[in-house]
Amino acid sequence: MITIITFFCLASAFLAYGLGMAAYSRNPKSATNRLFLLAMLAGCYWAFAEFMIWQATTMEGVRFWLKVSSFWPFVIAFIVHFVLLLTDHRVYRTHRLASLAVIYLPALAISLILLMTDSIYTIIFMPGTGFVYLPVRESIAYQAEALYNLLIMLFATAVIISYWMRAETTNVRMQAKLICCAFLTVIVFGSLSGIILPALGIYHPNLVFIGIVLFSFFITIAISKHELFVLNPATAVPDILRTIPDAIILTDMGGTIISANDASTAILGAGCSPLQGKKIAACLPESVFDAIHLAISGKGHIADLEVTPSASPASTVSIAGSLVHDPEGKPAGMVLVIRDITDRKRATRALQIAGEKLGLLTQITRHDINNLVSALSGYMLLIKEEPENPENRTYIETCMQIA
Repeated sequence: MITIITFFCLASAFLAYGLGMAAYSRNPKSATNRLFLLAMLAGCYWAFAEFMIWQATTMEGVRFWLKVSSFWPFVIAFIVHFVLLLTDHRVYRTHRLASLAVIYLPALAISLILLMTDSIYTIIFMPGTGFVYLPVRESIAYQAEALYNLLIMLFATAVIISYWMRAETTNVRMQAKLICCAFLTVIVFGSLSGIILPALGIYHPNLVFIGIVLFSFFITIAISKHELFVLNPATAVPDILRTIPDAIILTDMGGTIISANDASTAILGAGCSPLQGKKIAACLPESVFDAIHLAISGKGHIADLEVTPSASPASTVSIAGSLVHDPEGKPAGMVLVIRDITDRKRATRALQIAGEKLGLLTQITRHDINNLVSALSGYMLLIKEEPENPENRTYIETCMQIA
């Protein structure tokens, strides 16, 4: 039976799918767009499974679709991951693996508990309604699941609010504002359905899907009016940095690496990986970092400093860098551009050696020529001094042989 609320489940499945494809089509190469598509496809799966739960008329049918939907915690995990990637949050940027573990491992644990046990939800028969699933409120697993989902969504909302507050353009501020509203609607309806109403003894299809419909509404406005997911200079920067063959490294004033492109590890050596959170002095001789820090702090830039990386002693790199300022104009860090000039140095050295050999050959050749010219001059002088000397013919033949 389709009621208004179960209709929202079905509608949110179609909306989530359409919204994800719309975002992906705007920039298929963007990691942010691809992750949003993944989150929306997961939401579509969850909404359809929920719809089928409320169409089932037997306990076995409800149980089957309840188990099918066991991996719904990944919807929340994908969305939180999307928020961290979109906002380029500092914690995610410097501790990426730890952040992903905090997001995805609890989601995996909850999903497995949902799939293999009935310790979070149980199925009962309610007269006039049929078979429904209810939270096992006294279960530690259910309490942990509810707390985790609430906290991680509140964290994502706080990240978006922070992103909103520090946004520098009107479009980005409006994007953040609309995403924040979208999150709040999901949190409100999710809390109603998962915590508040069950505590009051009220059971019905999951209201979170009404929140997902409203979520889709806010995201659609952000896409259509405020260029969310559109390729622009800001969103293109990561892709541009990824294609640059030189190492691009951003550090704070203390030399701790905040961000680095893919080429950085190859140029500085595998011994420096992973770079995020590491001191740049661990990849370069400490005296070199001191010189870089002194030059950039004093003059604001440095150029063409040739260095041998600590983790790659066979290589030679050229370092240029400049000071990075915060919005208030205070020094906030340094950006370093490191180019591998090993091949150039080898070519220069080979050219130098070839020049030295050519110089030596020239000296030897000149010496031999001078010897021959001296001999010719001697014979010519003898002929000049004694023109009637019968041996002059022999002198002339010798000169011709020398020539």
